[in-house]
Amino acid sequence: MSKLLSHENELLDRPHVFSLRLLRVSTRSQIVLRKLNRVKKFCKDDLLIVPAMELGPISIDSKMWWYTLKQIATPLTDQHIDAMFYFLRMGMKLSGSNHTRSTTTECYFDYKIRHFDIANWHLDVYNSAYKTIRDVVVMEAIQPHLNIIPHLLRQSKVLKFEVPDSPLSSRICKGTPQQTNGGDCGIFIVKYAEYIHEMKISTMPNPFDTKLARHNMAVQIYKHAIEKTDVHCSQSIR
Repeated sequence: MSKLLSHENELLDRPHVFSLRLLRVSTRSQIVLRKLNRVKKFCKDDLLIVPAMELGPISIDSKMWWYTLKQIATPLTDQHIDAMFYFLRMGMKLSGSNHTRSTTTECYFDYKIRHFDIANWHLDVYNSAYKTIRDVVVMEAIQPHLNIIPHLLRQSKVLKFEVPDSPLSSRICKGTPQQTNGGDCGIFIVKYAEYIHEMKISTMPNPFDTKLARHNMAVQIYKHAIEKTDVHCSQSIR
């Protein structure tokens, strides 16, 4: 006991020695923590979906795909947009509503979607971010399409009537819900298309609940993908 007390007194008499020992202990603790942090908390393989979920021409093999789709303000990829439009087209066919024909285009449209009124030779433009992307900028980007679409229609001969030589007229439709961040462009494009197809664009909620819309879309597509995957697996077993 006396030796221990004398040793403590010696440390107190030499504070620099005591501080040095504490520093060594602290350094060792930091090294241990660094080693623990380097340990992988999860494996990348944990994110894989095996077998991949098939959604038309789209194959979904990562759980992060669903997280991105559901997470508000997170930009969607081209594959997300393709999957959502594929899902909408399937819903249109099953519902039997044939009053509108629809197709998809390149995701170049980004923050805007266009509704082509063939009968009136007119293109309606819906901009979900007019506070950020001004109408003048949008119309400048639209102008080349007003000239090229008639030309493509004449060459493809998909219309049963003679295609006019004049460019399309256009306008930017006002009063539609607007996004409040830079990451929800994709869901607005899809929901605009859905309401336009149902001819209910004027009834689209404003302000629009993007969190609920993304959640519902993720759940519906997931359910559809699960059903298609189960059918595919059962057919493979047979």
